[in-house]
Amino acid sequence: MITTLQSIFHYPVKSLGGNRTKVAKIYPEGMRHDRRWLITDSDGRFITARQYPQMLLWQAHINDQQHLTLTTPKGEHKTVSTQDCEQITAVTVWKDSFIAHTAPDTINQWLSKHLETPCLLHYLGDDSQRPLTGYNDNSKLTFADSAPYLLTTQASLAALNQQLDKPVTMTHFRPNFVIEGDFTPWIEDQWRDIRIGEVQFEFLKCCTRCVMINIDPKTGEKSVTHQPFKTLQRIHRERANINIEGTRTETVFGIHLVAKNSGTISIDSAVYLA
Repeated sequence: MITTLQSIFHYPVKSLGGNRTKVAKIYPEGMRHDRRWLITDSDGRFITARQYPQMLLWQAHINDQQHLTLTTPKGEHKTVSTQDCEQITAVTVWKDSFIAHTAPDTINQWLSKHLETPCLLHYLGDDSQRPLTGYNDNSKLTFADSAPYLLTTQASLAALNQQLDKPVTMTHFRPNFVIEGDFTPWIEDQWRDIRIGEVQFEFLKCCTRCVMINIDPKTGEKSVTHQPFKTLQRIHRERANINIEGTRTETVFGIHLVAKNSGTISIDSAVYLA
């Protein structure tokens, strides 16, 4: 099956707003500029929009000189360079504890003030110290939750929105790659080999979802009706009950991938699926 890549997204700081891009450099541990920065509490434990929904309203941009600019929802901004992050600190993302590079005190004080909680900003470093658990002994991972890449399809989003009173956008699901085509909804759960342009990807697992998808990325408000999570959960349970081939009983949306080689991809790159 062949189609084309519709959208590419990267998220410079874990849980902050994402950026659409036309071209992306792909590496096994993750896309360039994608989740290379992390915000933690004072003890180095990661914090996300699950606890602080307003994080989704922040913008983060990286230029060619590796300068990260953070912009608050009110438009105030601050810039930090990777070279400024000299202090080495132990950080924790889920069950993974590893070394990262911490931003200067002036940046952390400014960030703490605007997020209204004591926190620290960290840079992953040129070489990640975090292993990709459950894949192979040599693989590494960025600050992403559990996999280097996430692919979603417009067909599955359309099927979900047909059952929602208030449709949601793909930005609720924070993918790296979005493809469209005349697909059966949820067919991506069965794909195992994916090539986008010159890069070969391997299926790692389906992406299990949490209540974070109930936060509107435009307003930072949580859905009082717990949508779209409740409907997504019901869809998968119903599909399992009627024994649809390849269905998942978990509440999933999209698939996690690992890149088998480095390369460059762009919008309209050919996508080969099997």
